[in-house]
Amino acid sequence: MPGVTERQPIPSQEGQRKPREATSNPDEGTRTPADWLARECAELAEIVENLEAERVAQHIEGIPASLEEAQRRLHAAQSARVHIQTIAATLEPTKRLAADEVAGAERLEKLRPKRGKGAGTEGAIRLWRLLHLLAVYKAERSDHKPNAAQETVHTANELLAAALRVDPKTIERWNEQLQGMGLIDTREHKGEHLNTSTGELETRNTGTVYAVALQPGHVARLTYADLHYRYRNLDADRAAGRTAYRYAKQIKALYNAEKNMSESSAFPGGAAGDAEQTAFRVCQAWAVTPGGGQEFLDPRYSLDPDIFREDEKTSMQSVIYDLPLIADEADPDRRRVLVHHTAASIAAALDDDHSRSYYAGLIWQAIKGGWKGLQALAAQLARFEVDRSEWGSHMRHAPALLTSRTRATA
Repeated sequence: MPGVTERQPIPSQEGQRKPREATSNPDEGTRTPADWLARECAELAEIVENLEAERVAQHIEGIPASLEEAQRRLHAAQSARVHIQTIAATLEPTKRLAADEVAGAERLEKLRPKRGKGAGTEGAIRLWRLLHLLAVYKAERSDHKPNAAQETVHTANELLAAALRVDPKTIERWNEQLQGMGLIDTREHKGEHLNTSTGELETRNTGTVYAVALQPGHVARLTYADLHYRYRNLDADRAAGRTAYRYAKQIKALYNAEKNMSESSAFPGGAAGDAEQTAFRVCQAWAVTPGGGQEFLDPRYSLDPDIFREDEKTSMQSVIYDLPLIADEADPDRRRVLVHHTAASIAAALDDDHSRSYYAGLIWQAIKGGWKGLQALAAQLARFEVDRSEWGSHMRHAPALLTSRTRATA
């Protein structure tokens, strides 16, 4: 056989003959070496041919017999891949990128002022990091996917300016720089509100809405829905003192107190912690619930439970805004006081003081679901308040209706 220089051992297989040795047949001795070599080459060729035939047959068996069979195999392979990806995502959860990772070190360096009063400082980088912090906090609270390209945040420039200790005009200038880089998109938010004096709808400024990029290379863009969503009840917030102007004034007072005191924990009228931390927590609370954050500045929310007075009940609208924020409270004693005070406020709003323990039970049940559970209860109270306002005197026993609704969804 051409190309055969050395005989290689071949495993014996069923239906195939073993190569015979030269001395296995007495007649072999009468033949010439050339005849014997030709016979062996023929047997080797036959074995190779059988092996090739078997391999071809196995290959043919692996080919789908029909299009349906091919589609079935493809679907099975895709399902297996998705299952593996799901397991991998569980084992290695996707992390949200940091502010500097989203913007890029080189791009951030361009934001540093090169001359003037702010030369050498971070400049607009400070605002970018704060906005990114608020966007990530809002995304986590809203249970948005870690790979989301952007997040929409409602806030107030006065609040941001107070937190960063700059002038509101500086915030506007920094906004232009960040927007030019595509990191944010921002506009004033307008909303229609009823003027109780004239009975007419008026358009008012409710704050500022931001679209903040969460992925590198993404250009943030506000949508029509972002600009026309009703983020807050401005009239109710003003009546309860939940305004950016008031919060900014209190934050500035905290910074002044910090400057004049050796111990930051001695701030009058504020929650525990330094002024900057308090300011950022107020901004975070507002980002989730526009108008929120009062509990970090109001002395009624001090760590001392005795500071809650029974004759100082908040309105139902305040309860609706502040209820989800109880989830942020890790101190058991303070959380207990918050629940007690909130339940008392609901009872007072409904003139149903003897059901205070029932309302407290509702809140404790909602706390088991974390922020989502408290948010669901707040939404339920909001729907109830709308019905109570529309029905007016036709709603004969409001507490009974609320009890019926909450028990049905418990």
